[in-house]
Amino acid sequence: MTYRASAFLLAGLWLMPWLASPATAQYYQWNDSAGNRVLSDRPPPAGTDFTIVNVQTGRATSPEPELESEPEAQPDGETPSPAESSAPAAPLIAKGPEKDPERCAAAEANLRDLNTYARIRMSDTDGNIRFLSEEDKEVERDKARRAIDVYCE
Repeated sequence: MTYRASAFLLAGLWLMPWLASPATAQYYQWNDSAGNRVLSDRPPPAGTDFTIVNVQTGRATSPEPELESEPEAQPDGETPSPAESSAPAAPLIAKGPEKDPERCAAAEANLRDLNTYARIRMSDTDGNIRFLSEEDKEVERDKARRAIDVYCE
């Protein structure tokens, strides 16, 4: 085997783990009880605040809020068991995140930027950068307003 062929083989073997990684590779990031940052491919223990980071784009996202069912009260004040209730299940209510001044400030800054006449660039899930159209800006404004409602006091 020639030197050039062995160099290509060695480079191919070295790149193999990155080429074989899934397109939606992600890891979980949170702080443990001692305040140390933890990075893991497995979700944190229940009740821990965490973010999900996409390996390819580096974009961190918060997980979707947990949904819990709110039981309906009986006229006598008791809550029926699921077996006793013949009515459809109660609507699911989102258990939202707590107020977060940092996220509040980021959402307000985003809304302020979106309300300017500047051309705004954004990267998509694949990391490609594109300019937002007016319709895209309106969608992002709605997202920013919802974030302000959730995270601001």
